[in-house]
Amino acid sequence: MNRLTRDQIIAIIGIFVASFTAVIVAFIPAFLPTQWKCFFKNRYYDEEYQVCKPKLPVFKENNDCKHYYELVEEDISWTEANNRAKNKNHRGIPGHLVTITSQEEQEFIENSQNLRQLDQNSNREEVFVRSQLNSAWIGASDARNEGIWEWVVGPETEKGMQFWIGKSDGDPIKNVYSNWRDNVQPDDGREGEDYGHISLYSQEGFKWNDNDVNDRYSEVSQYIVEYTDCPNQD
Repeated sequence: MNRLTRDQIIAIIGIFVASFTAVIVAFIPAFLPTQWKCFFKNRYYDEEYQVCKPKLPVFKENNDCKHYYELVEEDISWTEANNRAKNKNHRGIPGHLVTITSQEEQEFIENSQNLRQLDQNSNREEVFVRSQLNSAWIGASDARNEGIWEWVVGPETEKGMQFWIGKSDGDPIKNVYSNWRDNVQPDDGREGEDYGHISLYSQEGFKWNDNDVNDRYSEVSQYIVEYTDCPNQD
């Protein structure tokens, strides 16, 4: 029986490795998910869980609060968006329409890499889908007191956080952050424009605008859900 030479052995190994690699490369795409799935536990229960990346990006404040954001593609009224946001949760953290209280938070939300849509097929599964912010409802309103804009959802509601008084020529309240479209909004241009949304303008970037609750001219097709997790939050 003839023995294989060293060069023959190396050649055979090379053929085997090349063939195996080709098979793996051919089959990998079939197993790569187009969406990201994460199994988790509700933080109030003692269940084993597996966390996978990427999860909803987090914005951290100096007070140690963590904020997660979800962009939902849905052409609905402000009231419907508000109700649906309140019925959502992210890993046990209840949701609410977004409240934007600083320039840093505004810039974080503007970054498309920080906004994803979360499809909760069950209480044990999350499916993340990348989304692009165009025009979305936020948790601001002056429906209670015309001309006095406040955050009417989330932790800011408990603080009674008013942030603007008047129309486009108005003023911020106690220097609280706002990002209205300069010298244009809020204008209460049509009757009942008492609800805020954030929109992308070609020359100005992302700015806030006021709109009527039902968005009669179909300017808003999204809403942003914020999940606020603070150390002392009940």
